[in-house]
Amino acid sequence: MARSAQEFMQMIQENDIKMIDFKIVDINGQFRHVTIPASTQYIESWAFADCTSLESITFEGTMEQWNWLYNYTTWNQNVPATQVVCSDGIVSLN
Repeated sequence: MARSAQEFMQMIQENDIKMIDFKIVDINGQFRHVTIPASTQYIESWAFADCTSLESITFEGTMEQWNWLYNYTTWNQNVPATQVVCSDGIVSLN
């Protein structure tokens, strides 16, 4: 773990890190945003169910990849997010 900004930058360069996703939570620790890697093959049932603060979902792949992803029908039950932002557009969850 990096202990300074300089160590952090060095770690990024040494590991060829392309993106850092900060998870944004509210004061009670509720997720507001999640990023799903393009390498994801399926989303388990109840993965984000009842995450009532989850307002934003990003998928690092394309809309076509998202549509091929195996999603259990309950993966996003009671989630306020209504869309998934993909690398080439937006997919509605409704």
